[in-house]
Amino acid sequence: MTVGGALRFARFAVPPNQRGYCGPAGEDELAAYRAEELTPDAGLRQLAAGFEGAWPYLELLAGVAGTDDPLDDRVVEAYWIGNELCTRVETMDWGLHLTDRFGPRIGRDIDRLTSSVGRGAVPHHSFHVFNVYPWVGLLRDGRGGDEPLRILRECHISWAVVIDRVGDGLLVEGPRPTWAGGVLGLCDGERRTVWLDPRLAHLGETIRTGSIVAIHWGEAVDVLTHRQRAWLARLTETQLAIANRAGIPVR
Repeated sequence: MTVGGALRFARFAVPPNQRGYCGPAGEDELAAYRAEELTPDAGLRQLAAGFEGAWPYLELLAGVAGTDDPLDDRVVEAYWIGNELCTRVETMDWGLHLTDRFGPRIGRDIDRLTSSVGRGAVPHHSFHVFNVYPWVGLLRDGRGGDEPLRILRECHISWAVVIDRVGDGLLVEGPRPTWAGGVLGLCDGERRTVWLDPRLAHLGETIRTGSIVAIHWGEAVDVLTHRQRAWLARLTETQLAIANRAGIPVR
């Protein structure tokens, strides 16, 4: 297990896990690993493997990377942020992965997911958020009021530039998903305050005015390079486009 990759996984995974959306019980233990209060070990790997949404994608990407470690840092980066591994998955492997994983659950609607293979769909967190989870479908149906859009905006990994520090938070500016006229898009230049966990001292020490941060569930979870920001933006936009072309997502 790669320590850097395991810690990166935990940084991104803790916010939804603490809210009860993803992963196994044991959110306090996962948060302690993330804060490096516990040394990354087999216990962290076991917790990561309990994320039924993320772990199969990580295993698929690990195969592309030629490693048996789903927590290899390049693999974890590919899933949450994006890199060249996402685009190297063989079409057949990707299609079989979707069929095996979701076919028994959704029946004939699996064709909607597999039809996106070869048209820009990649094993990236944004694909799962926009095309597998039901939130876009709920928006199309007009069900759930503002809640589906709120969850989409919090669950997808966004990026923003740090404007200033505000207490335990950061004032940032960046895009967020919008829903207008039946189309899912991205706004531009929205300012908001996000949380920076004071337990993540090593992360906090690297953040400066002008830093680009990754945001998950209203929390700054990583500092991005310009290359990483470009990958995240590119893959977010392509998976959004697929969601807009597709039918109603299913869980």
